[in-house]
Amino acid sequence: MGTSDTLKGGQNQPDNEPDDSGNHEASKQVGKDSGTLPHPPQVMKGWLPEVNQILDNAHRSLRPLESVFLVSVVLCCTVLCLYVTHSHLQLRDSMKLLQDEVSNNEMGTFKWRRKVDDGRQDHADILEQLKLTLLTQETIVGDIKKLVEAHDLILSNSQSNLR
Repeated sequence: MGTSDTLKGGQNQPDNEPDDSGNHEASKQVGKDSGTLPHPPQVMKGWLPEVNQILDNAHRSLRPLESVFLVSVVLCCTVLCLYVTHSHLQLRDSMKLLQDEVSNNEMGTFKWRRKVDDGRQDHADILEQLKLTLLTQETIVGDIKKLVEAHDLILSNSQSNLR
């Protein structure tokens, strides 16, 4: 691997070359626990420098664009804040218009109720006057009936005296 060769400082050894040092404890562990890797430090030693180099290269290539990215993030946040503020102000204006409309409707409703109550009271007063008038007329009719009966009694008495 060409990239790992440069990281090892000119050593021309492949990264995944088996360890012939005579240490067979790792291979004995493989026999005991088949879920672990035989040489984890060597495996990490093989791919970790490559990953670091890829990340370093990406960072070096994106470094000049970092300020552009930060400026674009700040501009996006500013536009978002402006949008939220504008929407909030529109909502507040709409709310104020609705509150004014509701208060006007309540005032109209209050006036209408007062007119209805006044009209109902006027009708109740008229009905009371009619009731009193009817009662006086009934008493007058009752008095007239008594007079008529008294007159009939007098007439019948006077006719019986004449005979």
